[in-house]
Amino acid sequence: MSESSYPYNYALRLLTGKDYSEKKLREKLKLKKFTPEEIKNVIVKLHEQGFIREEAYVEARTKAYMNRGYSKNFIKRKISGEVDSLNAEDIEEVFEENQVEEEDQIKKLIIKKMPKIKPKTFEDRKKANDKVMRFLMSKGHSPSKAFQYIKKYMYDNQEDEQFSSDLE
Repeated sequence: MSESSYPYNYALRLLTGKDYSEKKLREKLKLKKFTPEEIKNVIVKLHEQGFIREEAYVEARTKAYMNRGYSKNFIKRKISGEVDSLNAEDIEEVFEENQVEEEDQIKKLIIKKMPKIKPKTFEDRKKANDKVMRFLMSKGHSPSKAFQYIKKYMYDNQEDEQFSSDLE
């Protein structure tokens, strides 16, 4: 194996395991102590051969985060650290194509985290609300929207079936 093919083969081995953005691939190659010239040549070659596709990478990462209930803003922040240039409209498009609304995400997450039997005492309700609120905020949802839907779920005398039927 020649010296010049080793960085390229290493990059290919990385890409067979999972997709990488150009930025992340550069970081991986730098960790292996390849020279800047070798890294540049490998990246150019991989682009020419279609192995690095930033748009497909952003779309796949967005779908993965979206399906786990993360908000658009959270996804934008997370992915912007992984790629050099992020077009926020790409994330919006993925949400539109998959017909996912933030409201539906919040409702599904509340149903997932809220106790199956509604708490009776004020203290138990507060505990449950706080737990769900922390969960929704960890997914990047705004506290005001989260509180609005938690309140609707807990206090508006609605049955669970009606709340979850709004999702359909």
